[in-house]
Amino acid sequence: MTTASDPPKAYCAEASDPVTFTTIDVRWFGVRYRADGRTGWHAWQIIRRRDPWLAWTTLLWPALLQSAVITLAVLSVK
Repeated sequence: MTTASDPPKAYCAEASDPVTFTTIDVRWFGVRYRADGRTGWHAWQIIRRRDPWLAWTTLLWPALLQSAVITLAVLSVK
């Protein structure tokens, strides 16, 4: 069942399932999620349902990078 707010789905002629896409853009200060034409919180929920390990790993990666930069900055000041 679809509602008016659901984005249109693309269909592949050879497959019976709708074509889905997911992009995860990891940057220094954050992560941008896109799934099935949705962004933000809705995309995060879709990705988390499909692949929870990937979703949580992409959240931890920028935190690790920021921690490394802060640690290097503190050590270089001393």
